[in-house]
Amino acid sequence: MTEPSGPPTGPAATPPIPTSDQPYGFGPLVATAYGGLFGNFGAFLAAAFIPWVLTVGTQVLLTRELSGIVQQAIAAGTVNSAGFLRALQSTAQGYMWLELGVGLLTSVVFAVAWHRFMLGHGRPRLLPGLAGRHMMFFFYSLFLALPIIGFAFVGGLVGGALGSRSELVMLLPILALGGVGLYISIRMNLCLPAVAVDETSIGPGRSWEIMRGRVLVFFLATLACVLPPALVFGLLNAMGQDWLQDYLVTGEGFVRMLLLQGVGGLLALIIAALGVGALSQALRSLVPDPGRI
Repeated sequence: MTEPSGPPTGPAATPPIPTSDQPYGFGPLVATAYGGLFGNFGAFLAAAFIPWVLTVGTQVLLTRELSGIVQQAIAAGTVNSAGFLRALQSTAQGYMWLELGVGLLTSVVFAVAWHRFMLGHGRPRLLPGLAGRHMMFFFYSLFLALPIIGFAFVGGLVGGALGSRSELVMLLPILALGGVGLYISIRMNLCLPAVAVDETSIGPGRSWEIMRGRVLVFFLATLACVLPPALVFGLLNAMGQDWLQDYLVTGEGFVRMLLLQGVGGLLALIIAALGVGALSQALRSLVPDPGRI
């Protein structure tokens, strides 16, 4: 199934990016992100439904499977054996990779749908179709992650060379070089909302030019958007650790664990929607008319 890409005017036509009447700035970015989400919560639920079901469903099934494995080992008296612990670690890593794959797929589907909604390309459909824009969005997402991962890795190597010093001194190179990688990524990130609406004229290189001198405002605005729900998400996870451990060991509290993972999944999508909303508004403010590029 392929999504319509908007009202075409010719074979090579690209959908327009709607003009924003608000200048680029901290206030408009935050206001648009929150207004877009909570002023259109029904649209958000439509965009989030399939990603939420797939992500939470995978988490619940894998947690239930892991709980069964642990309980069988407890009943057999092998739960503390080295062989079981190695097997459990291998199984948990396999589950982690599966969750990561599902998470990547659902995050791309949701982000593309919400970018398109925030940029005036229609209400999200409950059953989204996949198109070439999703593959390009995924490719750009990996590309933008490379500077952060690469610079943080180098920072880890530098920090490791300072191993005789305090942990803070070891951490500083990771934070400093990771910040450089984040800066580079933000300079190029306008390509994400652009590709979501099939606007091919705004790639990483063009975004690098447009975002010059605007990175700090965008970073602070996005941080202000996502920090409140992220704190709630962190508190929920901290509170749920004992619940999850009880379920893994005893198999009791399935409903409580289900609610924990369901609410956590919804919060994660709310965080994503706020970040996407800020980025969409940045594109609308900075590139209101692709024809002028």
